[in-house]
Amino acid sequence: MSINNTIGLKSLESDQVKDTNLDYLNILENKPFATRNQLRNIYKVQKKTLSDNIKRLKVDGLVKGVQIRLLAKDGKQRIQEVFDLNEVIAIGFRLRSDTAIKLQRYAANNLQEQLKINQAKNKSLELEIGRLWNKMDIKDLYR
Repeated sequence: MSINNTIGLKSLESDQVKDTNLDYLNILENKPFATRNQLRNIYKVQKKTLSDNIKRLKVDGLVKGVQIRLLAKDGKQRIQEVFDLNEVIAIGFRLRSDTAIKLQRYAANNLQEQLKINQAKNKSLELEIGRLWNKMDIKDLYR
């Protein structure tokens, strides 16, 4: 991957937040991201497995990854590939680890709940439009 996607210098130590999912996600420009090492820890998969799946996702265009320069503890700048939250989730859907399967179940359940909520909102909106339509006078339509 080329270095022309570099976003600038960022120290990880001051910008880490605890994620509820076993590891830290870093914050860069108010967006969470994770490194390959963090992804391995989150999903508990081998380095080769993760690397192969990321390559396939890049070919499919679902994951891009961005290279950023990080300031290491020893003071040296290191270039590291990071993935934003959407890419972390896409990688999780591709993997077959226990944690990834939990993520998939959670996302599916959340999606079903949101669909039910949206259907209920649409139904109430349709009823409200129907009530308003019935209250309208025909003369109001042609003013």
